[in-house]
Amino acid sequence: MANADLSYSNLSNANLDGGDFTGADFTGANLAGANMSEINAQRANFSSASLVGTCLADSDCTAANFEGASFGGTIIAGACLDLARFDTLSALLLPYFEASSMKAVKFKSLQGGWHHITKPPIVIHGAFTSPLVILDHKILIGHKALDRFDLDVLFKILLSNNVSDRCILTEETDTTSG
Repeated sequence: MANADLSYSNLSNANLDGGDFTGADFTGANLAGANMSEINAQRANFSSASLVGTCLADSDCTAANFEGASFGGTIIAGACLDLARFDTLSALLLPYFEASSMKAVKFKSLQGGWHHITKPPIVIHGAFTSPLVILDHKILIGHKALDRFDLDVLFKILLSNNVSDRCILTEETDTTSG
């Protein structure tokens, strides 16, 4: 099914295991719960697709477009994500540490900037209404991008959101006796 037009198809819970979907168009498709393990999805377009609960284990998603796609409980263990493009906050919650490769992965913020993801992002919940995400060279608060090394700006934002009021600071004491 290489180069197939599956846009806006309802493929929820479909078994597509091992299929060749090179260059396929899944724009707006419902792939929730689908088994897409071990597929070839090189250059496939998953823009605005629902990939909630989808299994992409051991799949080749090289240069796939995931812009606008929604994720949640999506399995990417062993998947190749090299050159893939993402832009939704749910994409930042994927278990990237399980992927086999993620060279030159890019995330597009709402401000239009592309940010590199070559290693799993660090995601912190609870400080803001959106997660705080540390990427290779940027820190994202939702879609707002900060330079990763501009910690003064981050601390000012944290303080202006009263995050310090919600934090409990403890001082370690030495309990060893001499």
